[in-house]
Amino acid sequence: MSGKYMKIKRVIIPTITMLVIASQLFGCASASKKDAYNMLQESTEIELEYAVPDYDSNTEESKVELLPWLQLSSLETHPELRTAFEELIGVTTEEDGTKSGVVYTDENGDRNQNNTLFNALGNTSFTINYIRDAEQIEKLEEIANNEYTDIEENQGVSAVINAYFELLPDQEDGQFDGDATISRAQAMALLMRATTPVNEAQAPEEDADFIKAVGETQYTNFAAPMNEYTYLNTSTGLNDKTFNTTMSRGEYIYLLAKYIYGDTYAQRMEEAGKEDESLSTDVKLTTIKDGGDISLQEAINNVENGLPTDMYQTLARAVALGFITEDNLNWDEAITKSEAITLFIDAAEVYYNTTKSTSTTADDNIVVDDTTSSFEIVEQGDYPDSRSDHQANWDIYKNYFDDFSVYGTDTAGKGLNDLPYGGDTGYDPKGTILQERTTDKGYTVMYDTDTGKVYYSSMILPTGDVYNEITSGKALVQYILDNDIFSVYDLTYSQFQEILGIYNGD
Repeated sequence: MSGKYMKIKRVIIPTITMLVIASQLFGCASASKKDAYNMLQESTEIELEYAVPDYDSNTEESKVELLPWLQLSSLETHPELRTAFEELIGVTTEEDGTKSGVVYTDENGDRNQNNTLFNALGNTSFTINYIRDAEQIEKLEEIANNEYTDIEENQGVSAVINAYFELLPDQEDGQFDGDATISRAQAMALLMRATTPVNEAQAPEEDADFIKAVGETQYTNFAAPMNEYTYLNTSTGLNDKTFNTTMSRGEYIYLLAKYIYGDTYAQRMEEAGKEDESLSTDVKLTTIKDGGDISLQEAINNVENGLPTDMYQTLARAVALGFITEDNLNWDEAITKSEAITLFIDAAEVYYNTTKSTSTTADDNIVVDDTTSSFEIVEQGDYPDSRSDHQANWDIYKNYFDDFSVYGTDTAGKGLNDLPYGGDTGYDPKGTILQERTTDKGYTVMYDTDTGKVYYSSMILPTGDVYNEITSGKALVQYILDNDIFSVYDLTYSQFQEILGIYNGD
């Protein structure tokens, strides 16, 4: 854990825990993240003064210094980072201050000055072209390093996103503190600020009951709306102490699953004509057991106890949804600032990917409204349908991407913006031809049941879309970073197979 320490608190802890703390403070490395998490929660036997993370919110200053709560286009914090980020993603500003660009455009294509991070991630071109593109990630790392002196590997995206959307404040100029653990107060506030548009009063509403339970801090009013979604809430033990102590990864993943994949997600899935298989009773974890009616603290004290049933079920669902894998749950560790932002981005991306709808008529024919659309209806020939715009995009796909030998050769040295990406081709209108399969290395790929072709994350599908599978995408990005490769488009098809494995067809 590399977070800075500055404030002093008093706590009553066991003698043995004091020795563990001492070993960590003096660099003996005998305490893990789990140990640190436990230390912050325990309170027995001896009184000790200890240094708490720089990211501590329970100070007198916090009670009077509120966090900025302005619509996105009005924020002026981190001016140099803000300017560099907007130049990178192509944001333009008109004379009246109105901004345009991918982060000011929601999933419906509407311009929004009061966009949230969650809404911005609904614009897939923002996610695919910048957040997941290896070339752009390097540029985001550079922007982050120009702003902060403590950026560690793979923290550039989270640092820039945090600063631009003003999710959590910096505790010291020039310090991101990405490895610092965050409290329940901060985690709850982060989620609220990442998903909630600024109201007209430009201040979050006060919740008197919540304030009475957890106390007044700069995070209290932002955290209050998350109280019903967090594992530890004011009905189950959230108070002024637990509110301001470290949240575990399990609790944070639980919070994301409960809030992001709630009623609105269910409605979107229904509208898309899809079934939420993550709610199946067959969804289980394989390496973690259901511990039944035990407390979270009992589970953390001894992971062999398993998880409390309600948390077990929710984390199993999170794994089934796909924004986290069981191998990366690490539910008993403390959540850090950088991890919290990264997990939020992952969860939002999966949310939008899984709720994409396929528009068909009652008899499963494509809906084509040639009275209101700008495209021309022409002879179909060998094209997927008779729309002229689809046919133009199909020509681009066939000419540039249908032959997999172009990957790593014609695409080498390029980013997604350099490729002749055309858009919707009209292929697979019912969503039945292209189906996800699993390789011999356990990664998800897209399989074309008509042609037998296998598409890996970042490849162009015959629909004209970029296939973006989160887990394998991360593996590709890591491979690129480890091997100093320019972008994912420098990889040949055989390298995709080597990294992610092979699927040989049905």
